[in-house]
Amino acid sequence: MKRIIFSYVSTNSGHKIAADAVKDVLQQKSPETSFLEIDALGYFSPVVKGIILTSYLELIKSDPHVWEYLYDNPKIVNLTTKLKEILNTLKSKRLKKKILNGFQPDVVVCTHAFPCGVFSALKKTSMNNLPLIAITTDFDIHAYWLYENVSCYLVANSEIADKLIHYGISAKNIEVTGIPISGKFSNIEDKLVVRNRLGLEDLPTILIMGGNYGIGSMEKIVTYLNLLPQLFQIIVVTGRNKGLKQRLERLTKQIKRPMKIYGFVHNVHELMQASDILISKPGGLTSAESLCCGLPMIIVNPIPGQEYRNSKYLVKHNAAIRVSHANEVDDAVNDLLRKPKILKRMQSSALCLAKPDAAAMAGEIIMSF
Repeated sequence: MKRIIFSYVSTNSGHKIAADAVKDVLQQKSPETSFLEIDALGYFSPVVKGIILTSYLELIKSDPHVWEYLYDNPKIVNLTTKLKEILNTLKSKRLKKKILNGFQPDVVVCTHAFPCGVFSALKKTSMNNLPLIAITTDFDIHAYWLYENVSCYLVANSEIADKLIHYGISAKNIEVTGIPISGKFSNIEDKLVVRNRLGLEDLPTILIMGGNYGIGSMEKIVTYLNLLPQLFQIIVVTGRNKGLKQRLERLTKQIKRPMKIYGFVHNVHELMQASDILISKPGGLTSAESLCCGLPMIIVNPIPGQEYRNSKYLVKHNAAIRVSHANEVDDAVNDLLRKPKILKRMQSSALCLAKPDAAAMAGEIIMSF
């Protein structure tokens, strides 16, 4: 019986969703496998976790350029290397004492760079033979993922693999699997069938999402879309942002076209399959899911750092359009609806990039250690 630790940051994150996708595959194939999940920030300090998550959300809302400066900046990486090593070593000692000695894992899987550093430090001081697998959940990688004790990197694409090799990671320790997402995205249904099930009309459908916390100018986007002459319907998912949901519901009376508003949902796979265009933040998991549905994205002013890099990758491969402001979204939607051939090419490009079996591939590699 194998014992596997999955570690990530925050239970409300794409990192957790990726971990769950792989865990689900492993549970189906090997029901006898034991699992231990560790929310790294929550485990080491629930108070610090709350401060960090709140600060991050406030920072990207109020001054994203500060985040841009901090993100993957070689100067910052070099300045913090020693401090990071000390902190990771201290945390790894606590981790070994509290968890590892009792659970005795055969493999550790990290879907976030922070716990990856902690477990890497643990391998440096003890338990050197413990396999450590890093699963990256974006379409690019940053320097905080680089640790010498990682047994295998599972990455989204060959471009990341080349970058890791450039950084000095051995090619034999890298596998291109794609970003693990739920098996619900493996079987794509006909749009009309899904629309009927959801009570939607058979119209071109625009899906608007703002991530788990409903971030972005979603009210403005809906208002601008309402000015377009074409007939289409709108789906809005506000996540855990209850205030946004209430404001949009009040706005419904002014909207000239069918519109459905959802809060936090568990059927994103159905909403994506029912849609023709996605307007969203380019988080790694959301983007990977949209690719599997052949759903082109319109990305509005992505957050500097991982979101900007994800958008750059998607635009480069013709699976997305990036605009700078919410008031440019209506023009982008107008162009795609008026030029169905371009929309179709983007849908095909998205499907070409899709890796719906990423979780299954990751599961096979994990079980081989």
